[in-house]
Amino acid sequence: MKFKTSFFNKGILINDLKRFSWIGIIYLLGLFFAIPLRMLMTYSDIQNNYYYIENNPIKRIFDFRAEEPILLTVVIPVLLAIFLFRYMQVKKSTDMIHSLPIKRKNLYNNQILIGITFLILPVIITCITAIILNSTLNFNEYYTKDILKTIDILRWAGISILMDIVIFMFSVCIGMLTGISVVQGVLTYIFLFLPVGFSGLIFFNIQEFIYGFNMEYYLRDKIFILSPLTRVFEVRNENMPMSTKEVLVYIIICIILYFVSRFIYNKRNLESASQSIAFSKLKPVFKYGVTFCSMLFGGFYFGETQESIYWIFFGYFISSLIGYFVAEIVINKSLRVFRNIKGYFIYSIVVVILLLGVKFDIIGYEGYVPDLKKVESIYFDTGFYKLREPKEKVVFYYEKENLKNIQELHKKIIQHKENKNDKNSNQRIALVYNLKNGKKVARGYYIKKEDYSKYFKPIYESKEYKKINFDIFNVKHIDIEKITIYPIENVNKKAVITDSEDIKEALEILKSETLNQKYEDMIDERIDWADINILLADNKKADEEDKYDHTMYFGWEKSFTQFEKWLKKEGYIENARTMPKDIAYAVVEKREGKERDNLYIDEKNKNVKRLDIFDKNKIEICLRNYESKSDEDVKYIIGFYSEDKNSINYGTFDENNAPDFIKEYFK
Repeated sequence: MKFKTSFFNKGILINDLKRFSWIGIIYLLGLFFAIPLRMLMTYSDIQNNYYYIENNPIKRIFDFRAEEPILLTVVIPVLLAIFLFRYMQVKKSTDMIHSLPIKRKNLYNNQILIGITFLILPVIITCITAIILNSTLNFNEYYTKDILKTIDILRWAGISILMDIVIFMFSVCIGMLTGISVVQGVLTYIFLFLPVGFSGLIFFNIQEFIYGFNMEYYLRDKIFILSPLTRVFEVRNENMPMSTKEVLVYIIICIILYFVSRFIYNKRNLESASQSIAFSKLKPVFKYGVTFCSMLFGGFYFGETQESIYWIFFGYFISSLIGYFVAEIVINKSLRVFRNIKGYFIYSIVVVILLLGVKFDIIGYEGYVPDLKKVESIYFDTGFYKLREPKEKVVFYYEKENLKNIQELHKKIIQHKENKNDKNSNQRIALVYNLKNGKKVARGYYIKKEDYSKYFKPIYESKEYKKINFDIFNVKHIDIEKITIYPIENVNKKAVITDSEDIKEALEILKSETLNQKYEDMIDERIDWADINILLADNKKADEEDKYDHTMYFGWEKSFTQFEKWLKKEGYIENARTMPKDIAYAVVEKREGKERDNLYIDEKNKNVKRLDIFDKNKIEICLRNYESKSDEDVKYIIGFYSEDKNSINYGTFDENNAPDFIKEYFK
């Protein structure tokens, strides 16, 4: 008993239990409606409509895929912290409570104990109820996947309790720094989201000024771990399970917040009640913090909407000015703050110096290219997403010749830095140098691909590039059940290859065609002849994650002439591609200006000059050359039609690939 009275006060505990038990009851009811009741409703649906279901809807709740429990985790701890420490924010209450013969640390411990109790008990009760329901109702008998186990429910309970306490302790700490309950609630969510939001704003604004810096690489999923507010929403991500290390970090954070909050509470003056910021030394931090974040947000907003450096500077100025005066108004609780402009001028000078440092790249970030002697491999792709998605095949290059070619491309891009704002940039480049010392150098660019064809060509034509990027090299003919070829055009036919020898020959030719394909053919925008579906035997899917999908997809490109000859020799060609005899006629119209975006031909419109093509040889020429472009290069649009005048497919020609008879007609 002596131990208890030294840390807690029985009278205060009982009083708090009576006053604030309604919050715990609301939490319990919320969890009951979100979980046990949902389980009963699902069971009722199963009984009324008995059938086996692949995915278990109950499992998703305990995988944090249901919004209601997560919302309760985000809201209830903050409300609890506000109400439990409400007495500090009201002058009469704080004077009365602190006049009692109770030490501050005991008052603090009472409130923390009550808060944690009201957060833990509802989760434990819900957890026990869910375990009983899951075992008695036998949900797992009705599902073929997503089996719900007791460990899943216990895991949900553990993570929920941990997140509840972290958010609660964080809100308590914020409450010690302010004297207004509303401000406590608002600042809690602002500061909880701050690590993620602030990082995003910082990276976006740096990206606007430093060539080669790409926020996508740094703002990967791992950034959401920085905030419990966002982390609780990411637990559902199967690529980001909460690790033991992460749990320990959150526990340590709770302990630190407990002692920090208690220390601040002991130092807090009673007069702080009803003041926006309880400690005068924190007011400049708050003021310039709000100003800086407002500036970053303004730069982000105008950068995204206007895509102009001048608008970004405007966003910096107007947003930081607004943020500065809003902070002054909050601190002084008065609108008479517009004379306090001196601090903003000092802030502006510091920001200008920082921006000049970034603009002139004083650390040499933009021009840095690692020495290949120090490079082990290079990630080279159109984005960084494959680095964070386990299901994606990460594209690392190791061959010396490719490393050299990629580095040459990188150097050339840096030399053309002046083109970074080119509106015609149509290609993303993502580079990550994996150095032998374990460090990484990441760069990202938007470029106009045509300007760098000379440098892309040796990379794209290399055997390493093709074996990495084309799945056809990952399959053996003995693993294939059949190959089905579907013509791209809307014609009712297909070619099916089931003979083992034919499958072997077809696969070898497709691999050979791909391996020998030139860069010019790889970027050719002509529409493929057909889609090739390669059906694998049930147990031959290389990727375990895709074990339910036994089909590989491949395109029969127009440059694959050897494959076309083989299909013709083996008698598959008639069904493998659209033949001129499948087309009744074709219609060509010229497109200019904004009309280039319209890929539809209205034959009822008699005011448009058009070319009707019935000659089968000309139709064959069109089939071999038409493209799928929709940009400023489009000069003509073509539609292919069946006997009943239904469209089979639409396409385009530019000035270079349009047949001579079309260009001659529209002269």
